[in-house]
Amino acid sequence: MIWECMEVFQRELERTKGELILDNYLPKDGTYLMVEMSESEWKQKEPVIIQYDKRNDKILGQMNQYYKDVCFLDYCSKLIDMNKPMDAKKIIHSNNYLSFFVKKENLFNGKLTAEIIDGYYKILADPYLKYKTGKVKELYAETESLCGKVDMELLERIHSWIRKNVFQILEETKEKDYLKIFFIFPDKEKTEKIYQQEGNRYLLPNIYNNNKYNEKIGNEIYGLPNNNLQLNDKKPYLPNHSRRKKVPFLLNREDVLIQAKFYDYLEGHAAKGRYNIYFDMEEKQIYALKNGEHPPSGISGYYLRLKKGKEVEIHSADTVVYYNANMKPEFYYRQFIHTEKSDLYGVINKKAVLESLIDEVFFSKSLINNYFTKIEELNITDRIILQQVVAVRERLFSWFHKDTDLDVKAMLHRCGWTLILNSVRKGYWNKSRDQINLIWSLEDYFNQEQGRTEDMREYEEQLFKHIESEDWDFTDNKEFYFAVGQLIAYYNSKSKAYKKNLSAVNAFLDAKNIQTIKTKLMVMFRKYSYDILVSDRRAKSLITHVMGYTPTGTVDKEMIVTGITANSLIYRKKEEEK
Repeated sequence: MIWECMEVFQRELERTKGELILDNYLPKDGTYLMVEMSESEWKQKEPVIIQYDKRNDKILGQMNQYYKDVCFLDYCSKLIDMNKPMDAKKIIHSNNYLSFFVKKENLFNGKLTAEIIDGYYKILADPYLKYKTGKVKELYAETESLCGKVDMELLERIHSWIRKNVFQILEETKEKDYLKIFFIFPDKEKTEKIYQQEGNRYLLPNIYNNNKYNEKIGNEIYGLPNNNLQLNDKKPYLPNHSRRKKVPFLLNREDVLIQAKFYDYLEGHAAKGRYNIYFDMEEKQIYALKNGEHPPSGISGYYLRLKKGKEVEIHSADTVVYYNANMKPEFYYRQFIHTEKSDLYGVINKKAVLESLIDEVFFSKSLINNYFTKIEELNITDRIILQQVVAVRERLFSWFHKDTDLDVKAMLHRCGWTLILNSVRKGYWNKSRDQINLIWSLEDYFNQEQGRTEDMREYEEQLFKHIESEDWDFTDNKEFYFAVGQLIAYYNSKSKAYKKNLSAVNAFLDAKNIQTIKTKLMVMFRKYSYDILVSDRRAKSLITHVMGYTPTGTVDKEMIVTGITANSLIYRKKEEEK
């Protein structure tokens, strides 16, 4: 799968003549200084200040005329990782003599010394001091045959300039971002050529995970790539000891370079929070998206989920057979229970809109931003919402972002009612009504031929007419259980407690039969009968008919909850008079 994704990447890389990586490259925050080396003088250009605003996805300094040049120079001069430095003390973070990277605080806290600077340039002047023996020496010898010898005269001039000037460039600071210095020629083409050459001088001997695994086959050296894979000598359980060759695979120089560029490209997106990468194998396109963003319709290919740590990591990968960003058929968010007018209701024809609706109504906007958050890092105070986010987020992400239906119908039904009961227990009436409307709208959507035909407003009006009448009976069991919910809410309204959280609802929802429900209703009647007036005709009518009716079948807990959350019919006139 990864290699197929890399084929699309390589095609785009060739089409853009290498600009694909640099267009997405994000230099680290800091001050970037270019020193132009001419025969007459060495002149400092105006520094470029680069800072990435993650919240607004904006790069301070991106509009500077030298920004693209800085990206190129920085990309050629960066370390693969901090375990492969040219400075053994890991204070200088650049990889060649044309560049000098140091954290600003280390210029003034004593960590960067003249001895460290001298040691850095000593290694760069004679790389065999670093690549001393065995396979790594052989690998550098091959590298030197490609890159040529180091320009010792230029190196020493740059070394001397750094020794003389580096501690005077900035005013004293404790900032942890970088000072990065690049030495360039007036001729841009000459500059790019030498930076590529010296970047490769570092890259080629260090591009493999561990050079001890290198094998020479014919005239080519094959090794274990460094990206998204680790074989650490301190972790002897990582190699496959049951095989003659303990490493999973080896790549030649050409393939490992392509893979390195591929991961550099992914790292640029991950640094900007674009963790969801789609590779369209039909159209040969790549889409890098942030959480909550959706790819265009028609994608067929692969999906990669990235994470940015010390390096970019691929945490999951999947196949996308065919992605359709539209809802087919359309989704209709209906008011089965009457609620206050809301812009949320109506026809939805985009997956992104339905996803946002479910996130807001069910999960209080705690889902989309937490699809991939570690459980221990989830900042959700409501325990029930936290549990449900963890339970359903993987399948909901697959449904909305990969078009993979992993039984979301049954899952949403279970999850939805759990969240509805949670809202009811806390007395969130408007929220619970919206949630019930959403769960029933989803039921309609998943059962197009046998959807929910009942409109709860019809039940409300029917029951209201009944309790206003002298002689009546329940039309069916659904009306009865709706009335039970209305009666529970009425009794609860009589409570003198400061906070009415409807904890008594649990007893009714746990009831196995109608006898238990009627027993608990009688307990509530005795508790609040002192506050039920003889003139409360509707209340008396509802109590009499509920206690006198015996439904058949199982307890309809959904209708009980619906009756609880719906507007009170007993108080309707009082509410209208207000």
